[in-house]
Amino acid sequence: MFRTVINLSYRRAFTRAYSSKPQAPKLPCPPEPLKNWPTPWLEPEEVETYLFPLERAAQWRLEFLDKQKKDRSIPTLRRTFVFTGAKPALAFMKDLIDIAEQENHHPSDLRYEEGPQTFKPHGLVSVDITTHKAKISPNLLEYYTKHIRPEPPSKIKREGITLRDIRFALLLEKIFDEKYVTIEKGLDYDGYVDEPFETAQELLQHYLSEVQSREEVGTTPEQTSDTTLEPQEVGNPEPKN
Repeated sequence: MFRTVINLSYRRAFTRAYSSKPQAPKLPCPPEPLKNWPTPWLEPEEVETYLFPLERAAQWRLEFLDKQKKDRSIPTLRRTFVFTGAKPALAFMKDLIDIAEQENHHPSDLRYEEGPQTFKPHGLVSVDITTHKAKISPNLLEYYTKHIRPEPPSKIKREGITLRDIRFALLLEKIFDEKYVTIEKGLDYDGYVDEPFETAQELLQHYLSEVQSREEVGTTPEQTSDTTLEPQEVGNPEPKN
């Protein structure tokens, strides 16, 4: 379920103009494209540089989703884009698919739905993104065992948030702002928001603490084939992710 509007009427949430938030932190430029798999999870400094501004300025949320046939929850970036109607919303979905093809990186979930009729009809486009072929780097593992838990996660190769997801999210923000918000077909607003993390450090703690707390019970290193860290893999890109 998407997060509900907190302490905001639908009228206020869906009519707030982009120019009404001059104090919002500026989003960073997208990172350079990546070519190799598995892609490392975000490092602590990348959480501060990229993930924290996306969470604070653009309503992206870090969720841990339970997927069927998976032995653990999957870290996922989630965002709901709001439009003045179905036509711009569906046009944005086409733009999103074009970006996915160009980036060779595809959303794990993409949905269109009509918004509540409380004020006026509008369209909602919801997108989930994660990297399926990802792994925890030696540097991040060292941070985890030093600051989160002394025991390392049972699996190193696992779905996670990477610079591929960050780049995809920032490219979506760019086209949403330039092509839809500027002509008042897309609405930038404060809806669907829980209390955001006040600092990047809080977000980082949440990002890593959920790794162990959501893992399967009773798994030991002998039961997994990918617990050993290895050097960064290089080579030809794998098929679409």
